Amino acid sequence: MYYIECSHCGFLNLIKTEYLTFCERCGKKLPHNFVEWSPHHPGKTFADFKKATGERIAEEPANSRNKWSFIKIAWIMILIIACTAIYFYFSGNELKQLLLPGNTSEKILAKEWNRNTYGRFGLSIETPGKPEETEIEVPVKYRQHLKETAAFMLQPSRSLQIKVVSSLFNEGVGIKPDGAAATVLNELINQPSITNVEFTRSPVSNNKAIGVLVEGFYHDNGVFMRFQYAVYTRKSNMWSVWVSYRDTDNTGRKVAERIMNSLQINYFIKAI
Repeated sequence: MYYIECSHCGFLNLIKTEYLTFCERCGKKLPHNFVEWSPHHPGKTFADFKKATGERIAEEPANSRNKWSFIKIAWIMILIIACTAIYFYFSGNELKQLLLPGNTSEKILAKEWNRNTYGRFGLSIETPGKPEETEIEVPVKYRQHLKETAAFMLQPSRSLQIKVVSSLFNEGVGIKPDGAAATVLNELINQPSITNVEFTRSPVSNNKAIGVLVEGFYHDNGVFMRFQYAVYTRKSNMWSVWVSYRDTDNTGRKVAERIMNSLQINYFIKAI
């Protein structure tokens, strides 16, 4: 059996046809092919080409060597992935996101959901896991008036992200839900990776807190994302819940709707 060794990846390609031109492993052009060789060697046959340019190797050793090469590569990759997974698991949420699956699994809808309160001012929602406290960038227009804020985030998959914020502003500072929503949307639109933002707004209320529900979509580095964003205010308090997911993630959409439907504000007990 005659083989042509790929000059790019080293794979031995069996010369079994006159039209062998590209490497079967990497797709790069091989250093020799019969179509280009033949005009320079008039009268020579395909058999002559194989003898002149190919490497003669017994079939079994060649197959075994390639087979064991693939096996070694596979085991090395498995070892790397396993070690990386263990490292990411013990290295915080930011690194763990790299190992999260794509679209959200439907199993998330069947698992037990828990209701938790976020911050000190009575906002609670049901989620398929407990969001962890995080830090957020407060818009400049609100910083000098903000007295206290607590932010939380949960990302069950690469597609699905949940953010919860509960804030208290200085006494006498009245926050309007439309204005708060506009600020967040402007922050979204001004991000370099975000394009094609479109949305609709509708008024909502919850236990005498007035609010606005924003539903829409955007492209994040070309990825089509959808979102639901609810923001409520009462006197100097503001509460918001954001859920975003890929357009193809039907489970993510169901999770977002379930979270929004579970939102409660127990203002009279918790708020200052």
